[in-house]
Amino acid sequence: MEYFPTNGNTLMALPLDKTCDFVALKRGTGSANEDKRAGTKKTNFHSTTIRIQGGTLTSAQIRLCIKQAKKDCGPDGHAHRCTIGIERINGDWHIHIAKVLKVPKRDRGTANSNRYNYTYTRYSDLLKGTFKNEYKTEDTDKAVNVYQPGKGKEDGFTQYTFLAYPLKHLAEGENGEAIYPDIDAPAKTAVLKEGEAPTVLYYSIGLFDGYQGEELATQKRLLSKAIKRAWETKLEDQKKTVMDGSPEFWHKVVPAFCKEHNLVMAKDYSNWGDIAATMWQYADLNVSYYLQLKWFGYTNLKDLALIQGREAQHRHVAEVIDNKIQDSLERRAKRKKRKRRKIGTAGEHQSNEAQTKELADAKAQLAKVQSILEKTTRELAERDESLATCRQSLTHARKTINTMVQETCKEMAR
Repeated sequence: MEYFPTNGNTLMALPLDKTCDFVALKRGTGSANEDKRAGTKKTNFHSTTIRIQGGTLTSAQIRLCIKQAKKDCGPDGHAHRCTIGIERINGDWHIHIAKVLKVPKRDRGTANSNRYNYTYTRYSDLLKGTFKNEYKTEDTDKAVNVYQPGKGKEDGFTQYTFLAYPLKHLAEGENGEAIYPDIDAPAKTAVLKEGEAPTVLYYSIGLFDGYQGEELATQKRLLSKAIKRAWETKLEDQKKTVMDGSPEFWHKVVPAFCKEHNLVMAKDYSNWGDIAATMWQYADLNVSYYLQLKWFGYTNLKDLALIQGREAQHRHVAEVIDNKIQDSLERRAKRKKRKRRKIGTAGEHQSNEAQTKELADAKAQLAKVQSILEKTTRELAERDESLATCRQSLTHARKTINTMVQETCKEMAR
């Protein structure tokens, strides 16, 4: 963090543990809720966010904002101190400026007010014409948004907490985890646009004016804690995704993570454990991953808690998950083998049943044929018997006729 003194305040005007000053504004005469608290806020905590949706702040715009913030915290300015943080979301840069004013004020005035005396109009006029009018912030209809704490934060909302928000990313660890930031570490920088010189991302103006020695070290330590709390609060909004080893986890969650981070899942499962361990150690503003107790195992989680160092923890998680993958593959192979064996046995049984059925059908068919053959044999035998009877009758008739013919011939011969 880069620190600028105010060049005017040699003694602290307000201690950093002082809470926000609120002025309760009442509704006017004739209002339906006359003399009740109005929604308009008037405090000495003004946090300005300048975020251009569909565009990004340039280094020139940021320099204008920092120059104005220095002026605001000067001897003739509106504020005692402020912190500044420059952040990037989806490739676009925006800025947070948290100021502690000398007296409570509204963030904007009436039509006849001096625009320079109010936070919103001061910064909107500062940047007027430097970005396209159609650009809007994500949450409001303006590129410049001023936040003041509400009624619910009147008690206990200190300067530490308020001023820590623009600096929250100082508490972001290597993999997104919350850490205690070193206030005196070299300022973090980034190149906002290719070809430009690096820009310092975090500033404070008049933050520790008047503090020296042990008291200064104490104030820095307390601010470091507040910054860590601010980052932890931000992480609470994360989507927490369970790592449970389910088909959905391996075939939807992990591939989505790999696609986002340019990783490739090996077809032989050789790097799946390593990828899962990387996911477990990963965290950002949107998502974090945690190991399901039932899947990962109580003993393994207990052992993990005793391991020191990120690399050693990574190896442990990868090894445990690789073993689980191997066990799962072996169980799957056994199930397939049992299934094939069952199918084979069932096939043999089915084959025997088919053969038995075919044999029974053949026997039934043979019996039917035999029955038909016996019937035919009987019918033929009856026909033969009838033919024999007919032959005998014909023979008898022939003899009778011959006898009659002979007798007739004898009588005619007489």
